[in-house]
Amino acid sequence: MIEFPEKILDELVNLKSELEKIESKLDSIIENVKSSSAKSPSVTPTTETVEMRKPSQVVEEQEAKEKVEEKPVEGRIRCPQCDSLQFSEVENRNKVLYYQSGAPIYAKKKVCRKCGEEF
Repeated sequence: MIEFPEKILDELVNLKSELEKIESKLDSIIENVKSSSAKSPSVTPTTETVEMRKPSQVVEEQEAKEKVEEKPVEGRIRCPQCDSLQFSEVENRNKVLYYQSGAPIYAKKKVCRKCGEEF
């Protein structure tokens, strides 16, 4: 039972010595930075204005840029309304292709995930 507190005390002493080493290194780094900043010319602030934009404007600009950069791939299906490549296929219950074992097999139609256009 007495060994456990002694081990903890030894660990604390070791940690304290390591902390002192790190603090001394940090102090030397701070001194180096101070001396180098004194030697180098000071940085003067510029009078440039920074344009503030809403995050939604940034996203819209990125999407427009991606759309321009996107090269059409031959044979890919696109939405006829919004030119999107994101769509899902659902059964077209208006068109029965054939009956298999008495169950109707329907044609498929595509629904755009962006604008909802069916094609």
